[in-house]
Amino acid sequence: MKTLKFYHIFIFFIISFSTQAQDYSFVINKMYSGDNSLRKTILKEAIEEHGKTSLIIEYKNNAKKTESLIKEAEVRFAKMKSDFTQNSTKPDNNTYCAKAKKSTNKLNSLNTQIGQVGTMVSLAKTNYGMCANNAYRTTNCQKELSNLRSYENRYSALVSEHNQKLKLHKYNVEKCERAWDDYDTNVKEYYRKQEAIGNNYKVKINSLDARQMVIANELKMIMDKRPYLSETQHPNGNLRTTGTRIFGNSKAIGLWKIYYESGQLQAIGVYKNGKQSGEWKYYDENGKLSGTENYIEGELQE
Repeated sequence: MKTLKFYHIFIFFIISFSTQAQDYSFVINKMYSGDNSLRKTILKEAIEEHGKTSLIIEYKNNAKKTESLIKEAEVRFAKMKSDFTQNSTKPDNNTYCAKAKKSTNKLNSLNTQIGQVGTMVSLAKTNYGMCANNAYRTTNCQKELSNLRSYENRYSALVSEHNQKLKLHKYNVEKCERAWDDYDTNVKEYYRKQEAIGNNYKVKINSLDARQMVIANELKMIMDKRPYLSETQHPNGNLRTTGTRIFGNSKAIGLWKIYYESGQLQAIGVYKNGKQSGEWKYYDENGKLSGTENYIEGELQE
């Protein structure tokens, strides 16, 4: 029994301590902007009156969870990007792609040479034909024939080299294209995983945000119903008006007093739902009653 009694005392101490120790400014700053001093006071009073301290704790914990999830997502995405960069290099530097690029230039060069040598073969054939068909020739056209054979051999060698390199080029191009296909597949898979992970975090964060809105609305509801002391001052600092307002709509309620700049009471009466109600008394600056008025729902009664 002693242990149980101590446990109850301990729990009461913890609850009381948490109620007093809560920092309401965190929630207020999330819900509102600008001067929050009045709001913090109203929220504190409303929460303690309605026993809603657990909502403040939950709101702050949810905010921490959201922040933690965002940081966790950032770290995870950075790790994914790093792993992808290391393991999925663009095929630009791939051996096959580099060879295909290099062989393209070589094939273009060979095609140019084949065209040039082909032209020389045609000219050599023309020269040899003219020599062979000349009835008055003084030579046996060996020089022309030798030139023709030389160009033909050169042409054949270039064509043979071109065909060999073309075969290897096609092989390298095929391998390069396959490497690009694999890379594109990896890129799509990377973004698919990133989107899936991102959506997972988004669902968690949206769920927390939705709960935050529910908490904020519940807190706002009890704040809006909360009465608070409202005072205004004259330029000299003396009290001008004092009374109670409802926080949510700022409507005046209950007993209100109005003062002269000197500090002397000028008027006293009741507001109901923002409208003058019942008897209002008015005083001159010497404190003497100068008149009374009766109101019903803000309407002066004759």
